[in-house]
Amino acid sequence: MTKIRRKFFSVFMMALFLLLTSCGGDKSSVSSGNGSSGVSSDGGSSSSKYAGTYTGSITITAKGSEVDNSTTESAVLLVRADGTAQLTIDGDNVIDGFMNGNKFGFSVRVVEEKDLIKCSADAILTGSISGGRAAGSVSGSGSCKVLTAKSGFDVTGSFNASR
Repeated sequence: MTKIRRKFFSVFMMALFLLLTSCGGDKSSVSSGNGSSGVSSDGGSSSSKYAGTYTGSITITAKGSEVDNSTTESAVLLVRADGTAQLTIDGDNVIDGFMNGNKFGFSVRVVEEKDLIKCSADAILTGSISGGRAAGSVSGSGSCKVLTAKSGFDVTGSFNASR
């Protein structure tokens, strides 16, 4: 990869994660993903006692041969009595998920496009609630295509919040 392409790649990989802080490029989106987090709603039968708002932070890291970026943002987990949940990152990006007992799960897809550069990542956040504290981990993967070069990366992270 040429030095100019590498510079573009680094800039737009950072833009991918700045998207989570509402600083997107020409075309960007964060949405509930198509994949499964492995957690399905129990309809509230055993998760309703965890209903409430949990406030904290989420740290997301992207690491690959061409990228090594990390960001920490505010995060709010809203657990509903019906077995559904919602995660809001940095007060703006809202992702729908599920509760089953004390376990929660979210699947997310992030896409960032600018000129000839397209980056996308799919990740899941799974965790549990205990004693008024919610904690979980993020895992996934993504790739960026810059002109004709394509490079992949792994996504990891952690989530911690309290009621």
